[in-house]
Amino acid sequence: MKHKICMIGEISVGKTSLTRRFVKSVFDEQYKTTVGVNISTKEVLREDKAQKLIIWDLAGTTQGKGILPQYMAGSQGAFLVVDCTRIESIQYIFSYLESFKKLNPKSPYELLVNKVDLERAPGVSEAVRELENASGASAKWTSAKSGVGVEKAFFDLGTRIIHSI
Repeated sequence: MKHKICMIGEISVGKTSLTRRFVKSVFDEQYKTTVGVNISTKEVLREDKAQKLIIWDLAGTTQGKGILPQYMAGSQGAFLVVDCTRIESIQYIFSYLESFKKLNPKSPYELLVNKVDLERAPGVSEAVRELENASGASAKWTSAKSGVGVEKAFFDLGTRIIHSI
């Protein structure tokens, strides 16, 4: 089974790095801005079912604007990614979530709080708790650099997708 997953969030929160960590088990210190969308795939086995995860790494913007709805349309799942070193990356995630839910009302999504290998900005933990309460999703704390929590996040979302179909 093929499943489209969108990586959604502000610019430089680590969407591309999380994708590369999961798909290729690598981390690159060089920052490369995504233009439009990058598509990667990885085959996994979840609950004795083969899944081909097609990961759409959507270009980040500022202030929750600019992601073209056609990139999100038809997605079976999404990661809403924020950066724990920049509290402002949380501010606009609701506009992304609203767009995703409007286009894919039955598709599961997860919150990823990335860059946990770095020092958290003041107030991030409280902002994440508020985001969890408002969105109904539990946050997973990840690091694309060290790999902490990345594989589990993708596998958990893959399992949720299987159960939502």
